[in-house]
Amino acid sequence: MSGSARVGRGKTIVENLEINDPWSELSLPFYIMSYDNVLAFSDFISRVKIDAEIADSKLDFKTLGYFAPALENNGLKVALAGKVSGYVDDFHIENIRFSSADGGFSGSISGNMKGLPEIEDTKIDAKVKGLNFTTKGLSLFLSHWTQDEDIDFSRFAKGIIFMTDAQSKGKLNDLDIKAGIISLSGRLNADINIGNIVDPDQAITIKGTAETENLNIGKIIGNDLLGPVSLRTGMQAVLGKPASFRIDSLFVDRLYFNDYDYTGLMATGSLSE
Repeated sequence: MSGSARVGRGKTIVENLEINDPWSELSLPFYIMSYDNVLAFSDFISRVKIDAEIADSKLDFKTLGYFAPALENNGLKVALAGKVSGYVDDFHIENIRFSSADGGFSGSISGNMKGLPEIEDTKIDAKVKGLNFTTKGLSLFLSHWTQDEDIDFSRFAKGIIFMTDAQSKGKLNDLDIKAGIISLSGRLNADINIGNIVDPDQAITIKGTAETENLNIGKIIGNDLLGPVSLRTGMQAVLGKPASFRIDSLFVDRLYFNDYDYTGLMATGSLSE
């Protein structure tokens, strides 16, 4: 750790702060701690306010394990830059730009996080903009959170980049997400709940509704007989062992199959390993 510091009037101001540990390299042009008195440091998480600008940095989630032990085995690595303000247990992030070290996703995020270090009870209210990802990147992201290396969607949508704006709200084990996802293969709108993201004893669950607009399913799954599909459906999925997927109240406005357009279809069904 290195930097130039000034102390006085309830503030500690550090310029050009460099923080390195075995996993991360953080560069902060300025880092300010505000507090009523030195006794506040005995309850640093709740009583010391932090304002910081993060320049181009590398963050390994193992570093965050110091504040949230549930993350110490999370192998996610990202490059990031942006601004942070607030207390460790109640902070705001502004236009944090991030990209995966694996190259599978990138975007920016703004919002609030409240409840650390109890990661299971931490509440999030955030907006993600300009998120670009591939199915390989999505697989790696989920595997870091679940410690399950068998999650692999990369055989689908090879070479396709998906772009989305999304809003998330709730606890990490009960997170509501609304997202509009577009690609050269069409559009998908989703209103879902993701459960058990940070619960090591439970499989991740996904439930909610989805709607597609001329989404080329055939291109995504690699089947030339299928083409654009426009549909609305409810769904439930369990990303466990075994995994399962169920659709409910499926309404198909358009399904291109084997050179013919089908309309007005309805179905329910399930798939499991």
